[in-house]
Parts: sequence; structure tokens; C-alpha cells
Amino acid sequence: MIPPNPQNLNPSDYPAKPGGAPANGYGSGVHLPVPFNGDRAALPPALPPALSSAMTPQSLFKAFRRRWGRALFLGVLFATAAAVGALMVLPRSKYTARMILQVHPYQQYLLFQQVNPQDYGVFQRTQMAMVKSRLVLNAALKQPQVADLPIIRNQAEPIEWLEKEVRADYSTGPEFLTISMSGDNPEELKILVDAITEAYLNEVVYKDHRKRLERIEQLRDLAQRYEQRLRTKRTQLRELAKAVGAKNATNLAIQQRLALEQQGLAQKELTQLRGEIRRLQTDLVVREAQEKQLAEAIVPENLIEEALEKDKGVQTYRAEIAKLELQIKDIKSATKPQSFDRFAQPLQDALSKVKQALEERKKEIRPTVVKELRERLLAETQNTIANLKARLAFSAELEKALLDDVARYSKMALDINQNALDMESLNEEIATADAIAKKATSEAEAMEVERNAPPRVQKMGDAAEVRRDDQGKKQLMAAGLAALVALGGVFFAVSWWEWRAKRIDGVDEVIHGLGMTVFGALPAWRHERGRRLIGTKTYRDLHWQSLFTESVDATRTMLVHAARQEGLRVVMVTSAVSGEGKTSLATHLATSLARANRRTLLVDCDLRNPAAHKLFDLPLTPGFSELLRGEVGITEVIKATTVNGLWMITAGRCDERALQMLAQDDLRRLFARLKEQYEFIVVDSSPVLPVADALQIGQHVDAVLLSLLRDVSRIPMVYTAYQRLAGLGIRMLGAVVNGAREEAHGYGYGYGYVYGYGYGYSYQRSTETGGETPAAS
Repeated sequence: MIPPNPQNLNPSDYPAKPGGAPANGYGSGVHLPVPFNGDRAALPPALPPALSSAMTPQSLFKAFRRRWGRALFLGVLFATAAAVGALMVLPRSKYTARMILQVHPYQQYLLFQQVNPQDYGVFQRTQMAMVKSRLVLNAALKQPQVADLPIIRNQAEPIEWLEKEVRADYSTGPEFLTISMSGDNPEELKILVDAITEAYLNEVVYKDHRKRLERIEQLRDLAQRYEQRLRTKRTQLRELAKAVGAKNATNLAIQQRLALEQQGLAQKELTQLRGEIRRLQTDLVVREAQEKQLAEAIVPENLIEEALEKDKGVQTYRAEIAKLELQIKDIKSATKPQSFDRFAQPLQDALSKVKQALEERKKEIRPTVVKELRERLLAETQNTIANLKARLAFSAELEKALLDDVARYSKMALDINQNALDMESLNEEIATADAIAKKATSEAEAMEVERNAPPRVQKMGDAAEVRRDDQGKKQLMAAGLAALVALGGVFFAVSWWEWRAKRIDGVDEVIHGLGMTVFGALPAWRHERGRRLIGTKTYRDLHWQSLFTESVDATRTMLVHAARQEGLRVVMVTSAVSGEGKTSLATHLATSLARANRRTLLVDCDLRNPAAHKLFDLPLTPGFSELLRGEVGITEVIKATTVNGLWMITAGRCDERALQMLAQDDLRRLFARLKEQYEFIVVDSSPVLPVADALQIGQHVDAVLLSLLRDVSRIPMVYTAYQRLAGLGIRMLGAVVNGAREEAHGYGYGYGYVYGYGYGYSYQRSTETGGETPAAS
């Protein structure tokens, strides 16, 4: 059976709320869980504080204290590995050669100060890029002292290697360009940095100075060419002014403006006339088309209706209709709706007759009216056509005259304009040539003055300086930091892992963390391995045996008191898992009861892993397994021990049949028979969680003691075992903590009675030797 994970515990499956039993000498008001009565709805849902509490620094410290030896060993191991790894990973100390160049924010001038158009930041980045450019690096590699260096000869691609190794930055200051290289050979680094610096100055900085000298000559040649061009243009201008009769372009402009004004007026009149001609031609075409179609064309209905309405008969009928409609309207307003038809009917009949007469009159005079309208429209159209033809003939003569005027004024304006353009172009060319010649001469003179000005980038020393990096101290600091981090990480990991195990740290954790009654606390038995129940030799062993015996006797006293109050006779000692001191507790408790003149029987019911018989040097068989199978009787399995008043039933040879018999009611009758012979029966059973033996036996005993071992027992398993026993209605006396600290017992080295060599001996600490000597009591 696998113990459940505390994170997966279902609180509703277990009775976890303490209450009912009185507090004992080790707890403070902590009571036993209520036995399970089958009603799961009544079970409290909360987990005990030891399972529900979060991780805290105090809990981590307790966990670390339990495994400090392992944590220290692993921490030192990992810290050493981390320190060694840091020393191996970090680079070794190297040499760095560097040359510092001052980069001025602006160009240096002697007299003619100029505004630098280039941004200083852009100029700085440009110079850094130029230092590592292939132009500079190739020039440096061509120097003999560089080409002969071993570090260069060993490189397959020296130019690419230099691009990676050379550094250019402004780490020294915003105006100081630092060229540096790092490596193991300081002399080679110094030669390389000096060569790269010289190549940069020659190929970039001094090259600009040489370009300035070349520019002076170029400016002088430019000024001479433009002065010659200026003399030629001025001669052409004088000849042109003499030809046009105007000294300057202003007079030509006046003449041109007058010619253009005349041309514009003529052109305007011509445009207006042509528009009039187009309009007349359009009207003539329209009228001629109307003349052809007018004889058969349909007269517009609106004209016909207009002519019909002018007829006197039609007008008479219209007046009569208006009069009748007015009378009908008056009747409608003066009479009620039901009487309207009776009074208005004669008028409505008369109105209908008048309207009919009106329509007949229109039909009668309509042909005559249409004929008269067609004849009148034809006459008007013929008169209009004659008028349009006369006007078109006059406009054609006027257009011809205007065309002649426009052509004459246009030629005059073009001639003046061409002369003006030629004169203006010459003036502009003269002004441009004069300005360029003056500017070139002025700039050449200024550059001649500034040819000896210092360059913008200057060296701050004659040769590169070499320094050794302080990497050793950094390595030691990094190694120390790595060791500390590794040590702290291991400490935390071990503490966290131990905290997750949730091992019992002491009596208080059982009482306050699990809410369980502590029935007793036994000290740690330092020399228990390989020893028997009795037979210690040294005074220290005597002391610890005395302390242990007193603790067992205290537990026995609690048990006797509970037995007197509740009639308890059969007590089972178990644990959550193996290795938690249950067998040791059962044997010592049985021995203590025997010393108290209580007729006691110790029954080893840990059939799968028996060990109690070894403490008394008793044979394993026949034992409890043979008794369950019915192979022997009770008297044959009960064996006397070396302790007066203590008898024992060993486990015997276990098999499947013996285990099956544990679930039978014969076990209850067996314990009942044993009660008749003994005052107390102490049962050493199997652990609760791995197998079901303890749960089956526990249902036939009077009460159960749960054995815990400090720093070994795990809280989730203890809690699960406790809840399983209580859930079956088994009377739980409480827990006994093995390996408790001395402060849990209230006394230490200075007090204790020695058992093992007889009563009447104690021990005391020697003030002279610091050791222990026996003393009479």
C-alpha cells in the first residue's frame, strides 16, 4: 500500500478536528480526534497547520538544520565546481595597447573662421568607421614592421582579423578617439596600434590637408577662366545695345510693352469678332432649317392654347364658368352638407353645359388659329435669315483687317523680346561670371592663409601606451561570487527538498502542527545499534540509559493512568512506516510495565518483519503465526524473558494463511484469553501505511500508541496513518516521539538515575578531569 501524497489528501475523508480528551503533560490543551462514526458530512474539512502552512524562513531553517551536514558537503562540492568553472570560463589577463587622438568639434582655423556644416556626432562616427576601414588597415599592413609580425603572418586573412580586433571608441572622453587592441604580446600590440594610427592620419586626416592645397590651385585656375569669360560677355553686350538702339534692357522693355499692348488689343477684338461670327453662322443654320420645316411643322401647343384663349367667345365661356363656380362655392359654405346637393345641383348642371360649350368653341376655331400662326412664323424666319447674311459679310471684312494688325504687332514684339532676352542673358552671365570669379579668388586667398592651420584630429602622444588588464582580481571576485551563489543555491535546494518532506522536528510540531496528543517523548539513544536492552558499559551509556528509562517510565505512568480510568489492557504500538522506532518503543514500554510489577505480555505482531525477539535473544518460532494457524497452543508460544514479570510471544514464521487469520474474530477471543493471565498486553504491530495488518489488529485492541521518530517521520504519512486508525473507530491514546531533544524532558546531564548495574548508582561530572565518574546515591 503506497502512502498518500499530502497534497492529494481529501480532508473530508478523515476526522481531523481535535477535541474530547484531556491534555497531558506534554501538550497544552490539544485533544484526541473524534472517532469516525460513519457520518462523513460531520467530518471537519480543514487540514492541520503542519500540512496547510506555507514555506517560511523559519521552516526552511529547521529543514536545513536537519540536513546541514549533507547540505554543507554538497554546497562545498558545488561551490568548488562553480569557482573552478568561473576561473576557467573567464578570460585571462591581457595587454591592451591604445593611442588617444583628440577630435575637435570644428575645423581649426588661423584667421578665417567658418561654420562647420557637418554635425559633430556624425563626424565622430565617421572617424570611428574610417579607423577600421579597409583603406586604413591595408595601408597599415603594407608597412614593413607590421608585415613581419608573427601575429600577422599566422593569420589566414589579416585584414578580416584586424577588423575584429581593432577597437575605436570615445570611452576616454567625448572629444578623444581611442584606438586600441588587446592581446598577449605587448610589443606586437604597440607596433600594430602605432601603424594603424599612422595609416589613419595619412590616409584620412592628412589627406584632407593635401586636398585643401590642391583646392587652392583649382580655385585660382577657376578664377582666371571666369575673368576671361567676363571680358568676352561685356564686349557682346556693348555691340547688342548699339544694334537695337537702346542702352539697356529697361528701354527695350518699354518698347516691348507698348507693342504687346497693341497686339493684345487687336487680338482681343479679333477674338470677340470671331465669336460673333460663329454665333451668327449658327443662328443662320438654325433659321434656314426652320424655314424648310416650318410649312409642315407642327405649331407648338402652347402657342395654339395662347391664341385660343384670346378668342372672345372663349373668354365669354371662361367668365361664365368662373361665375358658376363662385356661386357653387357660396352655396357650399352657406348650407349644410346634406342640403348641398339639393341647392347646388342646378348650378352644377349649368356649369357642365358651359364647359362643354367651351370645348366645342375651341375645336371650331382651332384650324384657323393654327394656319395664322404658321404663316406668321414663316415670315419672321425669312426676315431673320436675310439680316444674318448681311451681318456675316461685314464681319468677314473686319476679321481680315484685324488679322493684319495682330501679325504686325506680334512680329514687332518678338523682335524686341529677342533683343531683350539676349541683353538680359548677357547681363546675367556677366553677373554670374563676376560673382564666381570674385568668390574663387576670395576663397583661394583665405585657404592660402589657412593652409598651415592645425588638423581637426591630432595625436595626444608619440607612441601607443600598453597596459595590462586587471582581470585576475575580477576572476577571483567572479569565482567567489559563483561559489557563494552555488553554496546558497545548494543550501536552499536541500532546505526546500527537506521542507517538502515535512519531517517531524519535535514534540511541539506534533502537538501544534498535527493536533495530536503526545503521550510520551523518548530521548535519542546514541549507542542503541548493536546493543541489547541491557548491558551498557560506559558512564555516558549509563546516563543515556537512565534518561531513556525515565522517559519510558513517564510514558508507562501515562498508560497506567489511562488504563485505570478507561480499563485499557491491550495496547498496540505502531507507526506510519517502518524505521520509526515502534519495536524499540514496544519492548521498552513492556519492560517498564514489568519493572512496575505489572504482569506484562509482549506480542510481536509484525509478522512480515519481526525484530523484537532479537532484543531478548529468544527463538523466532513457535510464535504468533503458528498460533493463528492453530499449529500450537497458547502455552507453547508464550516465552519468559530475562526481565522479571515480562513474557513474550514472538512473531513466528509468517505465511499467507497467518495474514488472512488476522481478519478473523479469533484474534479478539485470543486477546480475551490473554487478558485473563496478564495485566497488560503490549502488541508490536506492522506499520499502518505499507500493509493492512495494523488496521486489522487495531480493531481488536483497547488502544493504540503511534510511534514517531524525530527527523525521520514525515508529517503527511503520520497524519494519514493517524486518520486511518481513528477512522476505524480505534481508540488513539496519542503519539510517542522518539529521539526528542533533551529540553523536551526537562533535565539533562546534571540529573538522572542509572539503571543497568542495579539501583543506587548515579553519576556526576568531574570538576578536575571534565569526565564522568560513578557516585553512590
